[in-house]
Amino acid sequence: MKYDRIWRRAGVTVIAAALGTSWVPAVSANSITVPVVSVASGSGPAQLMPAGSMMTANPEESLEAKFTKEQAIEKTRALFPMLKEAEVQNVELGSGRQYPPAQTAAVWSITWQMQYGSGSYGFQSQMDATNGDLLQIHIGGPSLSEDDEPYYPPKLTREQAVEEAKSFIAKAAGSMSVSDLKLNEQKQPRRTSLFGPIEYQFLFTRHVNGIPSGSESVGISLNGNGQVTSFYLQGGSAVYPSPVPAYSAEEALKRFKEQFQLQLAYIPKGRWGMSPTTEYFLGWQPVNKEIYTLDAQTGDFLQMTGEAKPASSVQGFQAVPKQGAVYTAAPGELTKEEAEERVRQLKLIPEEMLLSKEASSAQEHYPTGRKSWRLHWSEDGKPVFADNTWSAVVDATSGQIMELRKEIYSSSVMIPGEKAVEQPKTPSITEEAAKSKAFDLINQLYPNAADELKWMKGFSYGPSSNDHAFQFTFQRYVHDIMVVGNQIHMTLNGDGQLASYFVSGMSEPSSVPKLEPVVTEEQARKQYEEKLEMELHYQSFHPDMAAGVQAKPIVKLVYSPKLRGHEDGMGTVIDAVTGVFRSMWESSLSEGSSDRKPADVEGHWAEKSLQTLVEYQLLKLDAEGNVDPSGTVRTGEFMTMMAQALSPYFEPMYAAGNPRDAKLDEKLQKSPYAGAISYFLEQRLLKREELTAGFDPEGLLTREALAGWLTRLAGYEKLSTHLTSDSSVMSLKDYDDIADPGSVAVAFKLGLMNAAEETFRPKDTITRAEVAEVMMRLVYLQGKTDKRIGSGPVNGWR
Repeated sequence: MKYDRIWRRAGVTVIAAALGTSWVPAVSANSITVPVVSVASGSGPAQLMPAGSMMTANPEESLEAKFTKEQAIEKTRALFPMLKEAEVQNVELGSGRQYPPAQTAAVWSITWQMQYGSGSYGFQSQMDATNGDLLQIHIGGPSLSEDDEPYYPPKLTREQAVEEAKSFIAKAAGSMSVSDLKLNEQKQPRRTSLFGPIEYQFLFTRHVNGIPSGSESVGISLNGNGQVTSFYLQGGSAVYPSPVPAYSAEEALKRFKEQFQLQLAYIPKGRWGMSPTTEYFLGWQPVNKEIYTLDAQTGDFLQMTGEAKPASSVQGFQAVPKQGAVYTAAPGELTKEEAEERVRQLKLIPEEMLLSKEASSAQEHYPTGRKSWRLHWSEDGKPVFADNTWSAVVDATSGQIMELRKEIYSSSVMIPGEKAVEQPKTPSITEEAAKSKAFDLINQLYPNAADELKWMKGFSYGPSSNDHAFQFTFQRYVHDIMVVGNQIHMTLNGDGQLASYFVSGMSEPSSVPKLEPVVTEEQARKQYEEKLEMELHYQSFHPDMAAGVQAKPIVKLVYSPKLRGHEDGMGTVIDAVTGVFRSMWESSLSEGSSDRKPADVEGHWAEKSLQTLVEYQLLKLDAEGNVDPSGTVRTGEFMTMMAQALSPYFEPMYAAGNPRDAKLDEKLQKSPYAGAISYFLEQRLLKREELTAGFDPEGLLTREALAGWLTRLAGYEKLSTHLTSDSSVMSLKDYDDIADPGSVAVAFKLGLMNAAEETFRPKDTITRAEVAEVMMRLVYLQGKTDKRIGSGPVNGWR
């Protein structure tokens, strides 16, 4: 048998995502080599084909397929009738493209192609060749176009969709007993669109001996008709230890509390880790996450490899000493040549390496939004991203190097018939010498490093190769308080030379407000400890992960902490000013759990609509759990609610510096509604000239303004110009007070708004309850208009 070599860059996070990244665990892994046999869709001998596989559970296993290629194709078509007319482009027998890996190296990977008009599109499915279990598939593109028409309410309720999902799992994965699967209510994807095709997403966890297994689960998505659109099966065939723990939950909790620590931090609102933000709150957050996994048999805290964490391995923060050369800013905006010279001064890139003109250009650096030079060097100056080439990003204004790395593509899994892959070499310098070198470099590369940064001791992983022998993370502080998401990551090779450098999520110091905590550390700790619990579960560990190889996982019985009543668990922090628990992952409008029922809506005429908007995280609850139905709504707030209802993850996509950023003026760019404004501009729901004609996102939304927005969202703005004298508005007593009677007429005719006692009250402000009711009327209108809600005009403007 022949084998193909698959390359991946070392140290890059791998996420196998048939259903989205929030569903599938990620791992920082090195390149590996896996055996792959490719079989053409027609007859003929097997051919050697690049497969792009990530990992194989055991490369030495035979790839003997008990389930044939024809059976795999036939079963997949039977599970998904829309594939009846699809063409099979290619079939590969190999290790599969998923992480954690399947427990067999024999996986049929089928590439499908479907015709759509004059075009076509493709996707892939995978099936276990030993037992016929469907492993993963995601059907995108226009394949579901007929059933993709927005409608509301869905034909299946959520409860009916759960049963439909279980029925499908039984047919798709016979080796997985449905009776052992439990719906994971706390880890369901929450951010689905209120508008657009209905989609249910479920995550089922397998329970073994009555205990949840973190290594075996099924993710599945269905549309409102019950049609499965995505499926992902993780794990299988694992060997489980005894379910009887030597340590009780009480003993485990006592061990955890002894090591548990909190730290004060500035935490970004909504866009954590996505981009710099001017919105921060001060919070107490858990700091020593290395104690989150405790062996239920030994009482040891475990590393990612499953080994006991050494007692001396304690995480902490150490001041960065001021040593060596210090950073100096550029005197003015840099040219490309000057940016290259700034990198060359580090004497890392070999002189014979040439700057690639094709792969080097000026662009906005994401996430800072500043003009930067992206540079690339190769031996011949060609835009080839190969082994030992170099890449960098340099801020054109300050001259600060934001990214710098040596491209390393390596493999580290032994293939039958091949020589053993070379293991990481022993570094030529000590850890202490490497640390001193790292301190030298950070002072040279980062402005005011000794004042702003602290070394995160104990946060790095073991050496993955000689080129990444030493790993360092530096945390940024402002006002002597940690800023979450503001970090610098650095790796040195075994000789102490810089191998990679990356600056993430930096905000201007002036944008971080100086806040004083009201809640003390002792008070915050008490609040945490009152809700802390230890959950018993099985967890898979990969002993050889640090060395970059992949063997069969080892399953252990462990305890992990959870925070009672909070679905984000230890990702929940305590607001140091208000004392309220908050999620680190909350959107700007959705503080608190979406499962909570507002305390002040029971019996309210808009109770159902208000509750729905809370469930979709479009309305936030205050500290007392109230939604304030009679409260007013700002224009920008409504725009944000609509943008999030149409596109739940719009905020990071339209953040400053992102290519979709609308380049607002300075005042609007600082507005908390800047992302929504950019979204409305791109969707042609807002005209750019309106931004300079009295547009005020902070202004309170009026009834007449709401009618105008609804008309645009429904796609009838041009039609509204012909309805200015429509009898439905001409008959109103306050017709003369209405500046845009055409939009009011459209809102009337679509059943979105109405008049009371022959008056419209155009200048009255809208309440939160009224906005909720109108938005839900707009939801029910889906599928009944010529255009999709929120799609903007056909021949729009920007």
